[in-house]
Amino acid sequence: MTYINIVQRGQPFTWCSLALFFAFLLGFSKPSFGGENNLYITMNVDAFSDSVALADLADWQGDLTPDGTLSYTRQHYQWGRELADSWQIAATYRHSEHYTYDAETAEIYKYFKDSQYQISSAPKNIFLKVSQYTAGGLKLAKWLSIAPRHRLLLTAELLKAHGLVYGQITGQATVSAKHDYQYGLTADYAYSRDYLFSRPSVKSPEGIGFALGFSLKGIINENLTYHIEAQDVAGYIYWSNAPYTIGKVVPQLAYIDEQGYLQTEPAISGYEGYRALYQPLISVFDGNLQYSTNSIDYNFLYHSSYGDQQIGLGMDTYVTQATKLNTSYWPATSKLSIGLEFGPWQLKTGLSNPNLKSSRAVQVALSFNKLM
Repeated sequence: MTYINIVQRGQPFTWCSLALFFAFLLGFSKPSFGGENNLYITMNVDAFSDSVALADLADWQGDLTPDGTLSYTRQHYQWGRELADSWQIAATYRHSEHYTYDAETAEIYKYFKDSQYQISSAPKNIFLKVSQYTAGGLKLAKWLSIAPRHRLLLTAELLKAHGLVYGQITGQATVSAKHDYQYGLTADYAYSRDYLFSRPSVKSPEGIGFALGFSLKGIINENLTYHIEAQDVAGYIYWSNAPYTIGKVVPQLAYIDEQGYLQTEPAISGYEGYRALYQPLISVFDGNLQYSTNSIDYNFLYHSSYGDQQIGLGMDTYVTQATKLNTSYWPATSKLSIGLEFGPWQLKTGLSNPNLKSSRAVQVALSFNKLM
């Protein structure tokens, strides 16, 4: 229920190859395609918590939303060139964490983390599903003209991954009073590090994968345009030798401790080993239908990621001849986003609450696109 941020150093593909490829992108070597080309850099960080504020995910001391069932974070970076003949090539880096859970699971978790939180004595279901990885990659893309004033970008990305956490926990817990509870859990998950049972001497796995996507944009009439972008429409990471554990935890021994509280020692059974694993990637969709006037552009927006679908409204206006101001609002999360476009730069930031410590949705996006 708390974000697990795995950082492994010394990954040869992620860091060394990325640095060499970035040097190529900056012009130390010339592409063989010829012609004019654009250098582009993009960064997008998107995080959301349905249960507590993002700042409270470490200790869960903040207010709990009763029906929260989703938390995620997604980081995606690209360094690339858009070539004159409609090809794109880029080095990429990404980190993804996705947690889906039962609302009662969030309630139980907060009970264990926050000593002041009280819950009813009724049995609570426990369900938590986790998918996490970190990957570096190489992306190739091609723009196609599919009709007059309509273009399609097809993308394919090769990935090398580490930082695996993938699986689920199910069970039930019952709380009678503070420090008096019983629980039973069943876990089936693969990992780079065993957070549940502290399995020693685990060989950290590496995965190979791919991701396919597309971007479609066009002009409907002189006032109306559209843009649809889909990431990871198809894709997975293959882990040939992933450590895993299938385990069951049940209370077995009950006793009274020195403070007079009833305690139970859990009994753990199960097995562990290594296995091949296909980890599916989670699709992300964005859409924008834009109506333009002489001074203002109005945007009807759609976003879907990690099972979270939202509709938003936005507006673009020029504050100077060279600077455009973007604003958008997403009612489902109360997120207000503000962006600026000036020269080759685009910057956007979004929060669901002006107070960062209370915000449940955060977005930061930065892009640079320069004719070289």
